[in-house]
Amino acid sequence: MLDDRLDVVEERRRDVHPLHEALQLDQLARVQARLERGDQVAPLDALEQRALGVAVGIAELDRFQMRLSIGYPASEDEAAVLREDPGTSALRALAPVLLPADVLRLRASAQRIKFDDALIAYLLAIVNETREHEGIHMGASTRAALALRRAAQAHALLDERDYAIPEDVRELAVDVLAHRIAVQPRAGAGCGGEEAQWLLREILDRVPVPL
Repeated sequence: MLDDRLDVVEERRRDVHPLHEALQLDQLARVQARLERGDQVAPLDALEQRALGVAVGIAELDRFQMRLSIGYPASEDEAAVLREDPGTSALRALAPVLLPADVLRLRASAQRIKFDDALIAYLLAIVNETREHEGIHMGASTRAALALRRAAQAHALLDERDYAIPEDVRELAVDVLAHRIAVQPRAGAGCGGEEAQWLLREILDRVPVPL
C-alpha cells in the first residue's frame, strides 16, 4: 500500500508546487519510519490523511483557471426549469456562440495584451503574500501566477484595451487564486472557501497598487 502511494506521488511530482511536494514526501517518510519500527498503527492517521489530501487536492485544483459561484436561480427561473425540463428539449436547439477558430483567435489576441514589468511585480507581490501570510498554509504556485496574468490579459481584451492595468489583476485575483491556496487549520480547513477569499481580499488591500 505504501509503495502504491509513493508511485502516485512520483507520477504527480511534475504538477505539484514544491511546498506541496515536500509535505507529501514528509508525510510518506513518517509512515515508512513507523512501519519499519513495526508500529501496529494505521499507515496514515487522520491528521496525516488530511494534510496529504489537501496537498494533492490543491495540486489537482491548480489546473483550473477559475472557481466561480453563480448561486441559486431566481424562484421564477427555477420553476420554469421544473415545468419545461430543458435538458430534454432545449438542449437540442442550442446553437454555438463561438466556433473553435473564434476561440483560438481570441486566445491569441489576449496573449498579445501588453503586461509590463511593473504589473508583473505587482502580481508577484500578491502571490508572494499568499506564501508568507500567517493564515495561509500553502500559498499560490507559479502556475497560479501565470493563470492570473492570463486572466488579467483576457479581462483587458474584453474591456477593449491593448494593455493590462492593476485593476485587471485585482478584479480577478480572488476568483483565480482562492481555490489554489490552503488556509491554516485554525482559520478554516481546506481550500477555495470563504476564508480563503477573505484572506485574499485582505492581501489585495495591503499590497501597494502601482501608479
